Amino acid sequence: MAKVNSEIDKKDLLGVNAEMKNLIESVDWDLVDVTLDYAWEDKKKTDTVTGVTWLLVGPRRGDKRIRNKELTVTSDEIVEQNILDAYLDAGASVKVSDLDIASIWPKVNGSFATINIKLIGHINVLPDEEEAK
Repeated sequence: MAKVNSEIDKKDLLGVNAEMKNLIESVDWDLVDVTLDYAWEDKKKTDTVTGVTWLLVGPRRGDKRIRNKELTVTSDEIVEQNILDAYLDAGASVKVSDLDIASIWPKVNGSFATINIKLIGHINVLPDEEEAK
């Protein structure tokens, strides 16, 4: 197995290289779900909002590496719940920018192991095409 010596090596090894980053950031993503993230103290969730987790699905056409694929991105921007609900109700589309890896951790389930990657980035909700007219 290749030795991982730097953040760049780690990102390339895990498939979040410059090409994939550019591909992810170049298309519109449909919003599937969105939830507020809360701070934790002593293994208990607090009332302090720390950001938002966005569940997105890729375009229906185009590059097969992202076509209809799910993408979860966490942003540290604080958005009120009623605004997030309105985005969901409207079936909003978004653009992802400043994509980066926040953390990587293994998860072992019996004899199987997966590598989980938490992505962070900026989410820009696109204006509704009907409202823009």
